[in-house]
Amino acid sequence: MKNLYVLRHGLTEYNKGKKFQGRANPPLIEEGLQQAQNLAGVFEDVPFESIYCSPLERAVQTATPLAESKNLKIRFNEKLIDRDLGGLTGKSYEDIDDVELYLLNRGLEQEVKGLESVEDVHKRAQEFLEQIIETEEENSVVVTHSPIIQSFCKIVFGNEPRQYNAQYVLIPGEFHYFELNKDRTLIRFKLKATEAPE
Repeated sequence: MKNLYVLRHGLTEYNKGKKFQGRANPPLIEEGLQQAQNLAGVFEDVPFESIYCSPLERAVQTATPLAESKNLKIRFNEKLIDRDLGGLTGKSYEDIDDVELYLLNRGLEQEVKGLESVEDVHKRAQEFLEQIIETEEENSVVVTHSPIIQSFCKIVFGNEPRQYNAQYVLIPGEFHYFELNKDRTLIRFKLKATEAPE
C-alpha cells in the first residue's frame, strides 16, 4: 500500500501574471512562500517518510518547509520537472479561455518550437510512479507541476494522456491524495484537498 500526497508548488509571479511558465525558474512570491508554510502545517501530523521534488526553484521552495518540519532530505527527480513549453515560455495566456485544455491540443506541438509533447510528459509521470510504487515507504509527498500532476491523475484513473478533466487541475498550494496498491490500483483518493485525509 502506498499513500501519495501530490502537491503543486506555491504561487509565482508567472502564475499571478498569467504567463506560461514551463522550464522558466521564477521563485515563489510572498503569497507562495506563505502557501508553502501553510502546507507544512497541514502535514504536521502526517507521518510521511519521503519528499520527492522537481528541481525547479518554485517546487524546491514549496518542499523546503515540509522537509524541515520532518527533518527529511528532499529527493530531487528530473522526471518531476515541468513540461518544456518551448516558444510559449514567458508569454501571456490571459486571452485563452482554458489554458490547460489549450495545452493538450496536438496541433500546438507542430506550431510551437521546442514544445514537449503531452505523451512525453505522461511517460515521465508513469516512469516516476512505477519507481515510487516499488519503494518500501508507505507515505510520500511529491512536489511538482500541473502537467505532471494531471498525468498522475490520468494514469491512476485510466484516462488517455490528452483527456481533459478540470478536477485534475490544482491551483498553486493545493494537493491530491491517492492510496494505491502495488499494482497502482486505487484504494481511495481525495482531489483538490486542502487538509490531510484521516
